[in-house]
Amino acid sequence: MFRSRVLLPVVAFVLACTLVQQPAHAAEALFFDERGDAPARIDVERVKVVHVRQAVRVIVKIRDLRRTENCLPDRVTVFVDTLRDRVGPEFYGGIGGCHYTFGAMRRWHSTGPTDPDDPFTDGCRGFRMRYDYRLDRVSMRFPRTRECIGSPGRVRVSVETARASESGEPDAVTDWAPQRRTFYPWVQVN
Repeated sequence: MFRSRVLLPVVAFVLACTLVQQPAHAAEALFFDERGDAPARIDVERVKVVHVRQAVRVIVKIRDLRRTENCLPDRVTVFVDTLRDRVGPEFYGGIGGCHYTFGAMRRWHSTGPTDPDDPFTDGCRGFRMRYDYRLDRVSMRFPRTRECIGSPGRVRVSVETARASESGEPDAVTDWAPQRRTFYPWVQVN
């Protein structure tokens, strides 16, 4: 009788603990870039990648993010690699001026929009981009859906920032994190 009185509450507690759904924990990684290797307004300082089951979120900290008439005068592009065997990223998200874009890539070249009704985000309805001048950061959310980046088990990213020259030539000054056309280590979904 004593064993059943003690054992029953213990078994009930263990069973209750296993039935309670554990919260989904994000796989996060924080990467640092060399400070001062580009002009302050495009100098990438750090990149944070948060990879959860719903989306991949990338937060880019820039030393001195600026705006012009509620737009971003410079360009920030995040490249997302999902396949180890292919050269270059499969997707990109970016902002330049007052528009943000999402698209597919192959060998570091955009494959062009495939959705004529949505040329900026190419049918990826959940892609989001935000920038905050007070915090000097740009964040992008890449949904893990069929229309966006799929459901990769791991991703790695590269970031490029660019500023037009005074003469108007595009991309006269750039900063790559970690380096030109290279990626930070893989971040797995948790």
